[in-house]
Amino acid sequence: MQKKLFVKMTATVMAFAMAVTLIPSTGVAAAKKPKMAQPQYPLFEGAKETVKIKTNGVAIKNTKWTSTDTKVFTVKKKSNTKAVVTTVAPGEAKVKAVVKTKDGKKYTLFSKVLVAKQEEVAGGWTTAEDPTITDEYKKMVESVADKKPEYKFTPVALLATQVVAGTNFRFFCKATKDNKTTAALLEIYQDLSGGTEIHDVQVFTKEVDFATGADGGWQETETVKISDDEKKAFDKALEGEKTKYVPIAKLAQQVVAGFNYRVICEAAGGDRFNVKYYIAVIYVPADGTAPQLTGIDELS
Repeated sequence: MQKKLFVKMTATVMAFAMAVTLIPSTGVAAAKKPKMAQPQYPLFEGAKETVKIKTNGVAIKNTKWTSTDTKVFTVKKKSNTKAVVTTVAPGEAKVKAVVKTKDGKKYTLFSKVLVAKQEEVAGGWTTAEDPTITDEYKKMVESVADKKPEYKFTPVALLATQVVAGTNFRFFCKATKDNKTTAALLEIYQDLSGGTEIHDVQVFTKEVDFATGADGGWQETETVKISDDEKKAFDKALEGEKTKYVPIAKLAQQVVAGFNYRVICEAAGGDRFNVKYYIAVIYVPADGTAPQLTGIDELS
């Protein structure tokens, strides 16, 4: 009798456990975890860079920072969420952070660092001779889409390149989120074997008026490349300004008594590592009189 009762109770417990296991989990939010931000990529010999951990609301008790290869770079702890990387020699390694939280959990985080020779980091950004977005550039932007999934980036113009241990590409893009579109600078690093990484993203808070296609309104240009005649007109309109502006790409045009052009420009003669960009509106009259700059705003 006792044996039968035991078997019956055991079967009941097992059935209950199976039922609990099969009940779908709904409305339970995924646990938040700390994440290490990617440092500027690549770095050169003798450089120092601060790497950071995004806590995502997690209370950190202690973090142990190390380098997976101290011949490439060393790591010195500043706090539980910050450490300083000091590069030693060319190569590739990872920053390792073992994070212990106040609720007793443990996370091991990694961030890749590439160190290039000083002579390979040749200089600042070089303005693109042709800003046209090719199929290759479209594929490059698509290849990093999952790195910033909250935005859909549509490349509009290639603004500049930078030779490092590989090449950095800077694109002017449309950035769409929740059916709202603004402008962004998207920098993509392509290594010597063709692999791609997001180097930097700057999404602008100030609204950029992209062409709507409405009759009488702004229309996207068939090509972003500026013709020789257009360059002469744009340069004429921009001369005399306190800041010297260099037109890079035409974004849109509007038919009036002539044409209005929306042009992306850069500030000339400044720091080639920190180039500033502007959106200019230039009016080119149909009667051949002097072109006019009717407005210019820094991308910010």
